[in-house]
Amino acid sequence: MADCIFCQIVARQAPADIMWENDTVIAFRNIAPKRQIHHLIVPKQHIASLDETVANQQAVLGQLLLVARELSQDSAIQEDGYEVVINGGARIEVPHLHLHLLAGQPTGTEVGR
Repeated sequence: MADCIFCQIVARQAPADIMWENDTVIAFRNIAPKRQIHHLIVPKQHIASLDETVANQQAVLGQLLLVARELSQDSAIQEDGYEVVINGGARIEVPHLHLHLLAGQPTGTEVGR
């Protein structure tokens, strides 16, 4: 979708600090972090929200969680703990399914609270 910032990042039409990528998923640092570590994990295919997913998207949904696990290992945050948040309904700022990987001290208002 042309007006979706995450689709623009996927298409390299908007800047992002990309940390991880494959054919299905891209992960990058949030430009307005709520915690010391705040990464966004996004499917490359535009899916408006978790409510819009269908059964044949199980693989991409699983990939999102596996990337969260891998980034938590790469960031050495597993020992101190981390959160994975999927916002829904009115909490969605960008209408493109995404996970927040959060760790460390708050920098402002918590996501999903």
